[in-house]
Amino acid sequence: MGERPKTETTKDNIDCFKQALPMEELPQTFKDAITVTRQLGLQYIWIDSLCIIQHDQEDWFRESAKMGDIFESSSCTLAAVDALDDDSND
Repeated sequence: MGERPKTETTKDNIDCFKQALPMEELPQTFKDAITVTRQLGLQYIWIDSLCIIQHDQEDWFRESAKMGDIFESSSCTLAAVDALDDDSND
């Protein structure tokens, strides 16, 4: 069984991701977090590998500087603390 490519926002795919995320391609951990967010009636979710352009140092510095405020202002913080990988169901 081959390993799924990591789902992340890059300069190459950001325009497509702004239109719609390919839900079928998201790892199970992301899908679960999105489901919980919707069930809680929350409108937004922050997933850093999707919200920060990966492999872009300027965007990383700009967006990571906001992370403290993002987490401090969040209604809820979800963390996959015991998953074997992004697609783990265990």
